[in-house]
Amino acid sequence: TFSQADAEWVADQIILLRLPVGHDSRAILAGVRGPNQLEAAIEAVPEAVKAIEDRDNVALGRAISHGQRAKEQVPGAVPEWLATLIARVRNLPGVWGCKVAGAGAGGHLIVVRTPGCGHAVAIARDLGLTVIHPRPDLQGARSSGWR
Repeated sequence: TFSQADAEWVADQIILLRLPVGHDSRAILAGVRGPNQLEAAIEAVPEAVKAIEDRDNVALGRAISHGQRAKEQVPGAVPEWLATLIARVRNLPGVWGCKVAGAGAGGHLIVVRTPGCGHAVAIARDLGLTVIHPRPDLQGARSSGWR
């Protein structure tokens, strides 16, 4: 069971970098030619669960990066500008892994890093990207119009 404590731990390990443009999930899915292209993402799930259970941010970063590598196996899923950004962020001191998430109108780069490590934040701000520090909410997303 994923607890509030688990959610708070994960939130402390990550930041989100808002990307300047989203990516089209339909185009990505159209590039999938077989299930073997998604194996790395499937294998990353139990690895991420164990990392959260063990409170191991290095292993969590590794799992997130495995998911990203699966996406990179799909033709057209990761444009060159994004691959360059990922490589730059992934190689920063204190960063353990990253993965693109979100589709359509806006995407984010999930960055697993040592809590308090400012390298990814500094790079993001240099590039004009918005940095988001997530807050856990096991009750789900809400808006003012939700009842």
